[in-house]
Amino acid sequence: MHYINLHLHSFTLHYWCVFARMKAAGSPGGNADAVTVRQFQFTGWPENAGVPSGHAAGLLSLLELLESWQQRSGNEPITVHCM
Repeated sequence: MHYINLHLHSFTLHYWCVFARMKAAGSPGGNADAVTVRQFQFTGWPENAGVPSGHAAGLLSLLELLESWQQRSGNEPITVHCM
């Protein structure tokens, strides 16, 4: 079984999104293979509802932010989710 250690470096809350920066390593304390990962969570998507109505501006803002981040980061790994 292979384990991945995650260390949370930063966590920022906005009204429509959560941003987190984590470092993932394949072994305890191992920095040689550590990778920084950005997580973007869209919190404006209502639970148990299909397509969110009235939340398009927040979702579009997140997409613009993701595009900007990718251009500045040089393709640093990211995760995006809405739950």
